[in-house]
Amino acid sequence: MFQAGRTPEQLFTYLKYRILQTDRTTYFELEGISPATGQLVARSLAEDGEVERRSPTLGYDSATEIFSVNMATFLHNCCLSWTSDQILEAHLQGIFTSNESRHVNLGGNSGFYGSFVSPWTDSYKEPDTYIINYESPSPLPTVVIESGYTESTARLYADRDLWLQGGAPHVNVVILIKWNKRVDNHIDGWIELHRRGGSDVPERFTLFPETPPGTPPQRHLILFRSDLYPGGIVPAGRNANDTWLWSLDSLREHARFAMRMEGLVEA
Repeated sequence: MFQAGRTPEQLFTYLKYRILQTDRTTYFELEGISPATGQLVARSLAEDGEVERRSPTLGYDSATEIFSVNMATFLHNCCLSWTSDQILEAHLQGIFTSNESRHVNLGGNSGFYGSFVSPWTDSYKEPDTYIINYESPSPLPTVVIESGYTESTARLYADRDLWLQGGAPHVNVVILIKWNKRVDNHIDGWIELHRRGGSDVPERFTLFPETPPGTPPQRHLILFRSDLYPGGIVPAGRNANDTWLWSLDSLREHARFAMRMEGLVEA
């Protein structure tokens, strides 16, 4: 077990060894990692060729002094293909023009650092999925999706705080997806949308098990055009309150495919 207070070189060596030796479904955290060490080691690991081939998701939260490593699964990563589908549908429906395609650029697992405010100043974060506006000078995404499978709900909420508070005023929306493995490889899950200046207790939508017959279905998350622009300032002639519906049924389908790949079934 790594002991807090060791040198950056020792932490790098320890984490690299664990990443190269671990299996594909592992998530682990180290607590008490100082800001002077955490971001430096995260960036060094991200640039290491052997580590890169294992495709871990790295994170360091300088507010909590926690370093996290996630060896993601198909289910964990299905939010990326789901978001890609939602962007494609938005273009087909005319929500965005071809000239606005650079306003909704999709990415995943890129490392962001150097643009967070205190006490997250020295953080390093690789979001599972994000949307960034290439036409804006903003150094951070406007929409972030964080998915949790083996990591805890508390860790997801810490990620939310890093993005919405540490990423102010650039990040407008954080979507959290949590998957839970029950007995016999059954999976349940939920999704929440957290918006800057929104409710402290956002509505939670159940993904699995699906809504029982006779109850109102949970079909969409709602994003606004303003969510995609830093400060909510949309291009001239555009309505900030235009809605963009994200299909939860589509997310369920992406999740079902991922579960089949891993021998899992929905609850």
